[in-house]
Amino acid sequence: MRECIVVGVDNTANRLAEYLPPTDSYQGTPGVGDKYRDYLLNNVRPYLNATYRTLTDPANTLTGGSSMGGLIALYLGRATTNFGRIAVMSPAFWVAPNFMAQVRAGLLPALAQSLDCERYHMFTGHPYLSRIASHVSRTSDLSR
Repeated sequence: MRECIVVGVDNTANRLAEYLPPTDSYQGTPGVGDKYRDYLLNNVRPYLNATYRTLTDPANTLTGGSSMGGLIALYLGRATTNFGRIAVMSPAFWVAPNFMAQVRAGLLPALAQSLDCERYHMFTGHPYLSRIASHVSRTSDLSR
């Protein structure tokens, strides 16, 4: 296995809103995933690149998460050109129906058309959430 740098960003009490795409709201809380995206790209990544020996191209940059983290990982992969690999684990798709409709309709930038290196890895680990499996199967072929 190649060397890699793994960064875990601590979440806040506002995690639900921060990981929710801006096209959606959940229980009255609007999504500010675009602000979280900007924080990662304008604060976290520049710090990492200045501090560590990094490869900064999309082919060497991955984002991933589970549950709400899986949702924001998909958003980051679809809304930017910065991440060439996306790990979406047991995603909380049901809290973002507007974003998922956009993904299924292909309205967000499709990086797969411009980056050969892009790969999405989506999975859910337990059949208890059939709605996740349904969303994953409907989305995975459109996210390649």
